[in-house]
Amino acid sequence: MSTHLFLFGSGPPFTETLGKRFVEVMRKKTCIILVIDRPGIEDYRKTYEGSLKSLGVRCLFRPLPAVSEQEICNELNDCGGIVIGGGHTERYIDEVVEKTIGLTIREQFYKGIPVAGFSAGAIISMETSMISAKDHSSKRLRVRKGLGLQKHTQVAVHFSEWEEEEHLRRITKDDAIEGFGINEKSGIYFEDGIRDMSEGSGVYSIEAGVLRKLEGN
Repeated sequence: MSTHLFLFGSGPPFTETLGKRFVEVMRKKTCIILVIDRPGIEDYRKTYEGSLKSLGVRCLFRPLPAVSEQEICNELNDCGGIVIGGGHTERYIDEVVEKTIGLTIREQFYKGIPVAGFSAGAIISMETSMISAKDHSSKRLRVRKGLGLQKHTQVAVHFSEWEEEEHLRRITKDDAIEGFGINEKSGIYFEDGIRDMSEGSGVYSIEAGVLRKLEGN
C-alpha cells in the first residue's frame, strides 16, 4: 500500500498543486482536520477547509482536546484524508502523538490514507519531533516523540523566514538523516517515503553539509 505525506512550512491553506494531489490520492472524500483548541480557532476553519471543499471534500474540523479521543479515533478510522494543523508544537505532541489518536493516524497512514502536516503538524510527523529553539520558550532545542510517518528525515519549518539553516544543520548532523527546510506557503510531498514533488517559495535539502534549493514540480 502506497503512503502519502504532505508537509508544509507554515499554516494553511494547501498550495494549489499539492492540494489537488492530496485530494487525488484520497479514497474517500472525507477529511479530518485536527487542530489544538484555543480562543479564536474557529476563525481559522475556513482557511483549513477552503481549498479542500472547493475540490469536493467534506471536512470535519476537530479541535483538541475539546472532542472525545474515542470519537476522533472512530472518525479517523473512517476518513479518506487527515490534516494536522499548526500552532503550539508541544501541545500537538501531548494531544496527538502521546494519545491513541497518534497510533490511529499512524495505522491509517500505512494503510494508504494521505496525511498533511502544517508547521507543527509537519514536525510531529517525523520519527522524532525536533522543536527549534526559536519555537520554544526555553530557547533551547526540544526533542520529543514523533508520529513516525517519515523515517530518517527531519524538517525545519518557516525556514527562510525564521533563518533556520543552523537549526536544520544541527538536527541533521547524523549523515543517515535527510533534512529539508520548508518556507512559509511552501510544501513537499513524499510518496512511499520518497520525495515526489515540492511547491512554493522555497524548499531546501541538506546533504553532506551542502544546502540547496529544490526545483518545484
